[in-house]
Formats: sequence, structure tokens, C-alpha cells
Amino acid sequence: MEMKDRLTRGFIAGLLAGIVMNGENYLTFYALNFADLRHLDWAAALVFGHPPTNILETAFAQIVQLFFAGLAGILFAYLVPFVTSRNHLLKGWIYGVLVWWVAYALTIMFRLPGLVTITLETAVSNVIGASLYGLVLAALLRWLEQRAEAA
Repeated sequence: MEMKDRLTRGFIAGLLAGIVMNGENYLTFYALNFADLRHLDWAAALVFGHPPTNILETAFAQIVQLFFAGLAGILFAYLVPFVTSRNHLLKGWIYGVLVWWVAYALTIMFRLPGLVTITLETAVSNVIGASLYGLVLAALLRWLEQRAEAA
């Protein structure tokens, strides 16, 4: 895959950061029984209008959620050049939390079923995941950018 393209680098960084974010989410949802919703439940609500009811819907919702993480990575990749390259981790963290906040605001504004009322535990898990997403996204994108410049 050609990595000299900013769109590709942003998508790959966003996808990989999304995998890390989902890892944290699965840990808090399944292992710790802390969160009430998985990130894929948000995608399922947008796609199906309800939580996934079987393994195929669950898998599809997970793919959609990771695709969205990749798209958010593309947006970040194009925003970064408009600001200095300093403090990239801070910028990534702010971006990750901003995406989380906008997603929450939109689900409440449009009253998506199953997502209007969120527990504190789920919100905490999601903001931790969003923070991880932003930090990993920024670090991976910087690494991919440096590799592209060196090539």
C-alpha cells in the first residue's frame, strides 16, 4: 500500500487507534463489567436503529465503527498541517475527546434509541477510550508522516 498519501496515512492511523480504543472498551465492558455499552453498540444504533441482535450484526457494527475511526483519522491528518507540529500528543488527545463529545451531543440531540441515557461508568470508559484514540492516532500519524518524508 502506498503510504505517501496523507489520506491513507490518516485512515491507517485512525483504524489502528480505533483498535486500541476498542481494546479498552472491551476490557471495561466484558472483563471489568464497568461500561454498559460497547463502541460497536453506537455504530449499531446508527446503522440498524437498535443494538446488535446477532453475531452478524455485531461484526458489521464493529466494522462500521472501525471505519468511522479511520475516517476520523483522515480528518485529523488533514487538520494537523494547519497547525504547528509541536505538541502533537496534546492535539491528538484534544481531537479524540472532541470527537467523543460531538458523538455524545449528536446522539442526545437526535435521541437515538438506547443511547440517550448513558451511565457515568460508560461515559468514563468512553472518555478514556477517546483519549487513547487521540493519543495513539497522533503518535501513529506522526510516525507514518516521518516514514513518508524519509522515503
